Amino acid sequence: MSALPVIGGLAVAYLDRIASGDTTRAAIVMTELVSVWPDFRADFAREIAEANAAAGGRPLSVTYPSTLSPTWGGATQIIIATSVHIAASPSSALGVASDALYDANAANLRESALAVMNVLPASAPLRRYVRAASGSISSIPGALDTAITATVAYGSVGPAQDPPPAPPAPPAPPRSSTPFVAADTRIVGSTGSPTSSNWAWWALGGAAAVGLLIFAGVRLSNATAEA
Repeated sequence: MSALPVIGGLAVAYLDRIASGDTTRAAIVMTELVSVWPDFRADFAREIAEANAAAGGRPLSVTYPSTLSPTWGGATQIIIATSVHIAASPSSALGVASDALYDANAANLRESALAVMNVLPASAPLRRYVRAASGSISSIPGALDTAITATVAYGSVGPAQDPPPAPPAPPAPPRSSTPFVAADTRIVGSTGSPTSSNWAWWALGGAAAVGLLIFAGVRLSNATAEA
């Protein structure tokens, strides 16, 4: 599973930039989150439901919007808050700080974001997305795409789960005295698509997150109905 780590990673990167007062980079991250949301929406809903069921909660009936607004508020706010909160027990410092995101408005969002980032462990896997959003403005979209592709492909955003190094290249053949002219080659890149992958870090929420997931589901349903 990868939707929760991807959306959560982008959420944390957004909050980090807001906490730093860097609204320009925060807007770039938000644009990325809104852009990839349609691809991850179905997996996100399923992973939330599975996390809730694993923690012994009752089934959730939540309709997630097909698109998000690139501004703080409504369904976007609830999805960001939920994706961060499910990574921690509500009784923990991170749980308490992320809980406040549900009621944060534009005026006090920076304060709430700073509270989250101050207690997010330095070793938290989602910090990779923070690093991706902290570079030069022109590099951020590509760095975020790389982080998302790695999350989808390898099932984790943690540095310990980076892909293994490539095997050494085979020895070069003996050099020939005959000149060799290489043909023109076009290299075409592509980005990964959402697939099922490991999401162990998100299981840390446990049973304590059940009540909040139900609460978030009700809030999201209301936000969607008002939209």
